Amino acid sequence: MLRMHVYVAITSGGDIVGTIACGVQGEEGHLRGMAISPPWQGRGIAEQLLRTAENDLLAAGCKRVTLDTTDPLQRAIRFYRKNGFVATGGVVDFFGMPLYEYAKPLIPH
Repeated sequence: MLRMHVYVAITSGGDIVGTIACGVQGEEGHLRGMAISPPWQGRGIAEQLLRTAENDLLAAGCKRVTLDTTDPLQRAIRFYRKNGFVATGGVVDFFGMPLYEYAKPLIPH
């Protein structure tokens, strides 16, 4: 929490239904912890959280954003690809599971 901004999606009733975190490392931003509560998936919350994080990273001077994900998260991978992320070929070991890097250029609107 000291190195990243954490955003939450909150209903009008005060329930947290989604999160995303982002951090800045020079001209590169990094996303972590994107999650949407299952009953709220498919309602545009993930897109709103992603845009908020990307706008924050742009404002901080980032030219590119990365994220890491695992193979079992195919729905998340489809979401990221739909939103402009591509696999970089970067793979690291995450407690015995491959962690795949995706990236996207950040373009000011």
